Amino acid sequence: MRSGDSAVLLQRAGAYLQAGRIDEAITDCSLIIDNNAGNTDALLMRAQAYTLKGEHTKAKSDFVDIITIEPQNADAKLG
Repeated sequence: MRSGDSAVLLQRAGAYLQAGRIDEAITDCSLIIDNNAGNTDALLMRAQAYTLKGEHTKAKSDFVDIITIEPQNADAKLG
């Protein structure tokens, strides 16, 4: 996947999330993460989507992954 594709998917995931289409947001974020496990923006958005869906264990896993990649990531620490 090209980086431009990731950017488009991330934007679409954000739009899905704002529209309450949580499963679609998770799918797009997961596509990005499957191709680049270090994409903290996608991990953060997916964690937020999981939280909204009540899947707290999955959200926590993504937050932990973010902090592992970026120990100073304030958004993940607040998650």
